[in-house]
Amino acid sequence: GSRKVLLQDGRVRHVYHEEAPRDSWLVLDLFSNKLRSITVFMMIIWFVCCFTYYGHVFIYPIALEQRYHMQLENAFFAVFLSSLAEVPGVILGIMIVDMEGVGRRRSILLFFIAASLMALIVPYFTESTDFLIGNMVLKSLVNTPFCILYIFAAELFPTTHRASGIAFCSASSRIAGALSPLVTAWALTQSVDLTYDIFALAMALGALASISYEYETSQAQLPESMDDVFENSNKTKRAEERPLLSSRG
Repeated sequence: GSRKVLLQDGRVRHVYHEEAPRDSWLVLDLFSNKLRSITVFMMIIWFVCCFTYYGHVFIYPIALEQRYHMQLENAFFAVFLSSLAEVPGVILGIMIVDMEGVGRRRSILLFFIAASLMALIVPYFTESTDFLIGNMVLKSLVNTPFCILYIFAAELFPTTHRASGIAFCSASSRIAGALSPLVTAWALTQSVDLTYDIFALAMALGALASISYEYETSQAQLPESMDDVFENSNKTKRAEERPLLSSRG
């Protein structure tokens, strides 16, 4: 590797840097045997979060106008209230994400399940006030996994591929952000209920992906390379009892 000379405490110190192989930075590495499961899992969760979050922002004022003939100014104020409702959800996420026995994966799973159930219930609220409150709760439940996701992704991807992995999954999820207005606009032409059913189905998909994935990163040492991730793939302990990276002396 390359050698640099540093001046430390009046003494000359030689520092050696091992140069990473050139191909270790290729995006294709994200789909190698060692990182494929992480990349695919993150892409699914990011897709679900983007689709439901931006889809809800798009259709909510339209649904209010269709159902309750609400004026545009009032509908936009309702959207503002639903955005404020995200704050308690984020606070709750902060409180449970590091709790023993919960962690990142189970936090995302719990919010997905709750959001999916809420999306199924909201269309049955006939009173406008109940519909507004239901959508505020739904928006909070949808947003919180989005926030936890960044923590989870940063801890799953190894140091050598952390930035590229997060960037790739986040960028690929913009496809969901582009599709969500098209899908939800079509669903609204059928019924408001169908739109929320689609949200519930998407979040159920995210919940299934969270159940299927094995690893939990809470209180685990971060992986430094692809080999560190692969090293733990053969462990047989339960996911919440198994660190992503074994302790080092």
